[in-house]
Amino acid sequence: MQVLLIGSTGRTGAIILQQLLAQTHTITALVRKTPTTPAPSGVTYVEGSPMNLPDVQKSISQSPNPIDAVVIALASSRETDSPFSKPTSPADLMAKTAENVLAVMGEQGIQRLVVLSSVGTGSSKAHTFWPVRHLLWKSNIGVAMKDHENVETILRSSSSGIKWTIVKPVMLSDGPEKTVKSFGEDGKGVGITASCSRATVARYMVNLIDGENGMGEALVGKAVVISE
Repeated sequence: MQVLLIGSTGRTGAIILQQLLAQTHTITALVRKTPTTPAPSGVTYVEGSPMNLPDVQKSISQSPNPIDAVVIALASSRETDSPFSKPTSPADLMAKTAENVLAVMGEQGIQRLVVLSSVGTGSSKAHTFWPVRHLLWKSNIGVAMKDHENVETILRSSSSGIKWTIVKPVMLSDGPEKTVKSFGEDGKGVGITASCSRATVARYMVNLIDGENGMGEALVGKAVVISE
């Protein structure tokens, strides 16, 4: 399967790329700047911005094989590694990307889309422990949270027929891959201190592309909260 991956150089996106390769998928990666190191076997880099519609179209036309599925794993850039530092990405980075991707997928007849988001957005907001919810939305993180929420609005209101799934992990960590637990769309019952490694999130998203155990079809049109 040829997968268009947007966000392949991020901390989670890079793991998604490796796990896609491990499952023998090939990847077209839309990147702002082509890495100086040679592309791994099975990876084709296309330089451009996902906020620019012609660049997204170029990522399709320059792919060595027709695109079968799209994965968006974008994260807002910040001045420092602290999640509370000032954002440097455009406030609508993810929403504009989603709009462009939907347009191109519709043009090309590409059906499967998996998007990385965050707990505390959409219907999961009401079931997020209130001090955590306050922290997420009232700090600098709130810019990205609003952007994630706008992506969900765009996908839910789309009449394209595209088979999308949004993945909303709890607090991300850099630990090893573990068994994933799903808490539905509202996240009710997820623990206050719950966390989820990026490796676990990556595996879950790749499994959605693969349709492992029928989970891909079962979660079409859903925004699912996951934890470990």
